Amino acid sequence: MDLKQKLKRLVASVQLLAAEAEVQLSAFPAGVCKADEIVLTFDDCLVFLQELVDAGLLSVDARDQLQRINGRISKLGDGKDSVWSDSAVRKDPEWAELRQLAMAALEEMSETQQAPELGWMAFVRSANRTEDSG
Repeated sequence: MDLKQKLKRLVASVQLLAAEAEVQLSAFPAGVCKADEIVLTFDDCLVFLQELVDAGLLSVDARDQLQRINGRISKLGDGKDSVWSDSAVRKDPEWAELRQLAMAALEEMSETQQAPELGWMAFVRSANRTEDSG
């Protein structure tokens, strides 16, 4: 994957984090833990972070903002499973805070908030998951 594709995926993952709850939830099929997938999408793209900074495609300030988001995600719910439900994505203040951090990151990246392009993702359904399980 070339650097432009990596940047495109990173931007899409941040746009997903910044999106309204219904946009976030509709990005994933039934049968997956959607809250988990939202943050995993971002986490998967963080591996490109330093490479993109080194190539001059991402500023140090943008990297720092993205790392703040990652730090906040690591504390999401402070061990409470309730933040990993569809309902929490819609209503929990921690998810609203993540959206605000992601909007700030998009601004730092000189990107706009729009529906994320996630066509590169694939999912395997689990027979044990429900729509609102966490």
